[in-house]
Amino acid sequence: MTKSVIFELSAIPEKFLEDDLRASQLHSQGCLYPYLEKKKLLDGSIVFYPRVIGQRDPDNPIQWRWGFNWEERVNGVWKGRSIGSIPPGAVHMIRLMQQQGAREDIIAFIKKAKSKKTSPKLDVCKNFDNTKIKPVLPDDAPIAVVLFAGGGGIEAGMVQAGIRPVIAVELNPTKPDLSRAIALNHHRNFSEYGCRIS
Repeated sequence: MTKSVIFELSAIPEKFLEDDLRASQLHSQGCLYPYLEKKKLLDGSIVFYPRVIGQRDPDNPIQWRWGFNWEERVNGVWKGRSIGSIPPGAVHMIRLMQQQGAREDIIAFIKKAKSKKTSPKLDVCKNFDNTKIKPVLPDDAPIAVVLFAGGGGIEAGMVQAGIRPVIAVELNPTKPDLSRAIALNHHRNFSEYGCRIS
């Protein structure tokens, strides 16, 4: 009789631990899910975002908003966690990572994908006031001549693409004062690349 009681007592913790481990794995895996953002417009109509013309494709990540939720054990209690507005381009990679069961990696990947912002170095037009972060072109960069230059919008794109503007023409005989002011602005932006404005 004593043996059977000991056997039953020893079986209970093993089963409990096994169930607890299974529950822990179930809770911690996480779930990637699509959803629609519902908004009421000023005219009272309700629309769903992202907007789609025709039938919404369940297999096209671009036609949905995406979220990821999971549970974490905090002080012995399961707490729900969630991240919304995941970029649709990240969905395929998250699905692959889910197959590997790497929840912590998925969360880190989502946070990185959501925080991607344009590098200040890539935004040439905003950075012309700060010469330290202007793109640097090699001496053998391809060269170009620009007609109707204006303030240099085309040149900003060329410099970003690694092309050196060498000559720019900005001349409006009907508005010479305006043309000179624009040319001066162009000179300030592109003279360091060896560009001459006429």
